[in-house]
Amino acid sequence: MSKKTFKAIFDIYLYGNFHVAFCAVSMVLVTQIIFGFHLPTELFVFVFCGTFFLYNLQRLPSAFSKGIVESEFIRHKWNSDHKVFLAILSGIAALAAIWSFFQLYHRSQLIAILPAILSLAYAFPFIPWKGEWKQLRDIKVLKIFIVAIVWGIICALLPAAANTTGENWFTPAMMIWFLASCGLFFSLVIPFDIRDLHFDGEKLKTFPAILGVKKSILLALVVLLISNVLVFICTTIYGVGGLKTFAAFLLWSIVAGVFISKSNPQRREYYFSFFVDGLMILLFCFLVLESHIK
Repeated sequence: MSKKTFKAIFDIYLYGNFHVAFCAVSMVLVTQIIFGFHLPTELFVFVFCGTFFLYNLQRLPSAFSKGIVESEFIRHKWNSDHKVFLAILSGIAALAAIWSFFQLYHRSQLIAILPAILSLAYAFPFIPWKGEWKQLRDIKVLKIFIVAIVWGIICALLPAAANTTGENWFTPAMMIWFLASCGLFFSLVIPFDIRDLHFDGEKLKTFPAILGVKKSILLALVVLLISNVLVFICTTIYGVGGLKTFAAFLLWSIVAGVFISKSNPQRREYYFSFFVDGLMILLFCFLVLESHIK
């Protein structure tokens, strides 16, 4: 395979949002491993296709706009060049997500509706704010909290609600894991806000625009540390997963902390979209390895 062909396939995987969809599935699997859930296949179809569809839905309107996309915005340029391809795949993913949604428990459907609504309100101007219609992401500082909560619901609460072996799904341990997950996602969003600092940081008033890059990285690391404390409580006091799970999470946090610390606006798109997002897949791999250690 030539370098050019490999790059073309890799760009489809990355910029077509297959990568972030696999990341979402990986985090659902993380919750499954930690809590020992039995999850239906339809849940994974829903999470993958729903993530794929919603991420592309955010980008397709600008891709189909007649404005000129600057070549330095690599992802935007790729989306614009492949907009029909993305639209067709997104339509197929939407149908698969709708089908799988109706295969889930009613409680899972109710849980799934909230992040879907928040995701749509995040991307489109549905919110009346000071006499204007705004996206949730346009409200100062709110963006990172919305993203963290949406991902926390999808990757922690939704698997708990979809578990086929237990009725009591909203336990204290699950609530702690949900908060830990939100903290984890909060920390992983900070590098993307650093990436976008010169693009929309001032407009959206993200933490890097308010605090600066170094203090934002410190904030991300502090929140990640808090997540580790919550995971420690979950695995020791509540006995979910055990100390090996905490050790795997702690080791992963060290790796994640390095990538967060190295973030700056000059980094290439691959650094953020592949490596930082890919940390979610890495956490799944760490827990799989941990589960095979006696």
